[in-house]
Amino acid sequence: MSPQTPALKIVVVEDNHSDARLIEKALKGGALASKVRVANDGNAALDLINAEDGWHPDLILLDLNMPGLSGHDVLARIRSQPSTAHMPVIVMSGSALDEDIRAAYQEGASAYLLKPDGYLEFLRVIAELEHFWLNVVALPPAA
Repeated sequence: MSPQTPALKIVVVEDNHSDARLIEKALKGGALASKVRVANDGNAALDLINAEDGWHPDLILLDLNMPGLSGHDVLARIRSQPSTAHMPVIVMSGSALDEDIRAAYQEGASAYLLKPDGYLEFLRVIAELEHFWLNVVALPPAA
């Protein structure tokens, strides 16, 4: 990303505060300048994603297993709204259950990542995710 390229806006939806801080730290300390906002539950995520302040994310990292409004529900709502349906959503979950993975893709997930074990592995996965989704892939323009 060149200096004149605006920082990418990323919403992290994660109810585990330690994981959320680790993801945020890895993204902000990565090769790309990222503006990260964290939502600790599904309702807060939808509020951030649909904010009327002009801040619309380029990428969403979404945990599935949250209290209240689940990640599955959040993903379904993102995909059902024309203003957000185009947004890339990467599910990052601790669940390796086939039914969770299948459901996430059926609901429109752009990718499904298993949360890694251990700090260094977590940082490596975030760096790879950042490189692929923010350097290799062409993201859709904001609606």
